[in-house]
Amino acid sequence: MCNSQHITEPGRKATTAKGRRAGHGGFTLVEMTVTMLAAGVLFLAVGTILSGFQKSWNQSYNRVYGEVVSDGYIARRIFERYVRRATIKKCYPDFTVGTAYNEVEVYYYSVPGSSPLDRYAKFFFNDGKLKLEIGQLVPGTFDHAGSGSTTQVVARHVTACYFTQEGICLSMYLTLDDGSTSNTITVTATRHSE
Repeated sequence: MCNSQHITEPGRKATTAKGRRAGHGGFTLVEMTVTMLAAGVLFLAVGTILSGFQKSWNQSYNRVYGEVVSDGYIARRIFERYVRRATIKKCYPDFTVGTAYNEVEVYYYSVPGSSPLDRYAKFFFNDGKLKLEIGQLVPGTFDHAGSGSTTQVVARHVTACYFTQEGICLSMYLTLDDGSTSNTITVTATRHSE
C-alpha cells in the first residue's frame, strides 16, 4: 500500500506518498525556506560585487573629473595662453639657468601687433593657491599702471608650484593634492611676440 500513488482516508482528499494533496501543486514550508535562504545569499553576493564596482567607478570618475584634475587642466591652459602671447624681450624675474621661482610675470599686447606693450600677467603661488594677476602697464615701461588690475584664483589645493625659463620658453611645475587625489602638472610654453 505504501507504493501506491494515492493514499486515501475516509473523509479526506487523496494525498501522495510525500504528503501532498493529489492534484494540487505547491511547495512545502521547508522548500520555501531553503529557496528564500539561497536567494538571500545570492542577492547578498551580487550586492557586494555591485558595491565594489560602484566604489571603483567613483574612484575612476574622481581621477578624471575631480577638482584637482580639472584645476590642473585649467591652470595648464591659462598658463599656455598668456605665455604664448608674451614678448620674448622680457619677463620677470630675470631667470638664471637652473633657478626656479614661485612667480613669473610676462608682458604682452592687448591687441596683437599693436605697440607698445601694454599688459602684464603675473602667475604666483600664495596660500595653497595658484593665482593670476592681470593688469595694465605704464606706456613705454614695464611698470604696473597701479589701477585696473584683477587677481583670480587659477587652481586650489596647490602644494608646490615653481617656474623656470630655458631660452624663450617658460615652464610651470604644479602639484595639486586635496587629500584623496594628487596631480602633478608640467607645462612648457614658448613666448612668441617680439
